[in-house]
Amino acid sequence: MKGINFTIIFIIAVFVIGGIAIYAYEHFRYSPYALQVDLGVVIEWLRDRHVDLVDAKLIYELTNTKLTIDKRQTPYEFALAVYPLLSIFKDNTTRLEIPLKSTDKVLPLRFKYVDGKVVVSMSECEIPVGSTILSINGYPIEDILEKYKNLYPTCENFQQVYS
Repeated sequence: MKGINFTIIFIIAVFVIGGIAIYAYEHFRYSPYALQVDLGVVIEWLRDRHVDLVDAKLIYELTNTKLTIDKRQTPYEFALAVYPLLSIFKDNTTRLEIPLKSTDKVLPLRFKYVDGKVVVSMSECEIPVGSTILSINGYPIEDILEKYKNLYPTCENFQQVYS
């Protein structure tokens, strides 16, 4: 057999091109440029769909809020970077939710903040509705609230009721 088999060359080419594509995608996905594009999409979506954007002052604030993303960020860091933009609305509902990956775990519970306590409002496990949550996986609930409070830009000290 003379020469190299075409099938072998084709298989090698597919693996090389696939590897380059995976590298390029992973490198680009959370790059400053890609995140700046995502930020532009968030702003356009808010302009097109937010019900409160009939107020000229809000339109002006949204249009003139300058956020610059100059480094790679995780989805959580991106959500925190967008926080000042979302806090313009002060409506207790506008927020950026980080999509879950298929490997992320979801608690079989829903919570509400009632009278300074985190209370179970819906349960699909052995924890009864109405139970007060003191910690999750050994982390005090106060620490968890402090860490994630910026994802809910207008819930000052979590005094708003949310689930």
